[in-house]
Amino acid sequence: MVAAQELVNRLYILLPLAYPYNAPIKAVTPPANWTYDNAPNWSADHPECGGNHQSPIHIKTSTSYASAMAPLKFGYYDLPLAGNITIKNNGHSVDFEVPPTLNGRRPFVTGSILHSKYEAVGVHFHWGSTNSKGSEHMIDDRRFDVEMHIVHKNVLYPTLEEATKHVDGLTVLGVMFKGTRVSLFVMDFCKNILMSFDFLGR
Repeated sequence: MVAAQELVNRLYILLPLAYPYNAPIKAVTPPANWTYDNAPNWSADHPECGGNHQSPIHIKTSTSYASAMAPLKFGYYDLPLAGNITIKNNGHSVDFEVPPTLNGRRPFVTGSILHSKYEAVGVHFHWGSTNSKGSEHMIDDRRFDVEMHIVHKNVLYPTLEEATKHVDGLTVLGVMFKGTRVSLFVMDFCKNILMSFDFLGR
């Protein structure tokens, strides 16, 4: 149990892909059967999904370039979290709120193209099934098995709800995971964790 808690506490350091969310979010109640297979048609039912800064993103390395910019800076990502996390089933994924670290402050990111400090407030996941890959975003026509999103709120805004009303309110860090062969012990450990949740959508 100690090793598992330590893994959770240190998980946040694995952040190779970052992108700023720079369009205001409008509250939308998605239909129960929405999928990423029909993403190009989302705007037909939800006009707010037809803008120029939409998700999902498809990165094609042959036609993309990395512009010169300063690196992201991570604060308190190497400190253990002060409290337990409660994982919730939201009907489409699982998510949890990020508690403060042992120093009483939340992990944060700043630097690069960010003009403020953004503190981690929540984590959610996108994963696949037997028939499909699960990452929200694609790289060179490939979806990864799991994608983790760490949502950060601009500290200039007092609440997450207020932050979603501003173009500089949120920054999301995305991490892609590829499934690999593991030992039966690890498989049984992961299976026991997943079986502790109700099936999504119930």
